[in-house]
Amino acid sequence: MTELFTWAAMLGIVAGAFLMARSRPRGPRVLPPPRSRSTVRTFQETNPIARLFLETRSLQESAANWPRVLKGLNADDVPHIRTLLLELRAFDTSSPRAALAAIEAVCIECKRVSPQVTREALLERALLRMKDLAAAG
Repeated sequence: MTELFTWAAMLGIVAGAFLMARSRPRGPRVLPPPRSRSTVRTFQETNPIARLFLETRSLQESAANWPRVLKGLNADDVPHIRTLLLELRAFDTSSPRAALAAIEAVCIECKRVSPQVTREALLERALLRMKDLAAAG
């Protein structure tokens, strides 16, 4: 009886080892990317200059027309921003290229001078730049 018990125990151990070896994944184990639980916002989300600069570059690269520029730079439909953008559009109604270039230049300029400036102030400076260019040209 002990011999039968020994054989049964050995058979159980071998069967268990076989089942465990079969269920083991083959190849290298790949872990999923870590999930960030922090609510830290990116620099582009917190900095109005960086956000406006990236939006302007995106519109320039896609050769956007005025309706798309007006919607893209004023997604929240703020009345003062809408007015500033319409004043910028008055300089060249056919293409927003010059206005977008002025906004981009103002973003670069203000980044060096005052990093915490509002979108309205940036657009006002771009409007002044466009007025200066129109008066000089």
